[in-house]
Amino acid sequence: METVSFLQKVIDFRSGEKSENPRKEYLQPISLLVKQLDDYCVQALLMLEGIPAKKGRREGTWYDVLVDLMIEVAGILGIKVATGGDRIENPNATPFTVLTFAIEKALPTEARSPSLAACAKRIDRSLRRRSATTK
Repeated sequence: METVSFLQKVIDFRSGEKSENPRKEYLQPISLLVKQLDDYCVQALLMLEGIPAKKGRREGTWYDVLVDLMIEVAGILGIKVATGGDRIENPNATPFTVLTFAIEKALPTEARSPSLAACAKRIDRSLRRRSATTK
């Protein structure tokens, strides 16, 4: 919501007197998307809290649930689900991986990926498990 507030200031500054209410015209769709994303994050937290931890497993099924949720969010935002990015700059910096990595910051520290590359690997493993179960 801080980002939306900042964008309101930027639009006000750039529009001057051009529009009666530029906030409503430009920021209402952004505000709705942020609200939806927040709702999804709350739902994800509830789902994650309901999944019991199992010892000895490399990845919990909870991460697959998170990836499923992020796929749904990506669909709403029009983001392609991919983990292979620009091979020159950062091979893992796709919009989907960056979004998922940012959402992980809301998780407890021990559940977060230590790097964008690690996040991409976790996503890839979840996507493989996901495709294996749908066959």
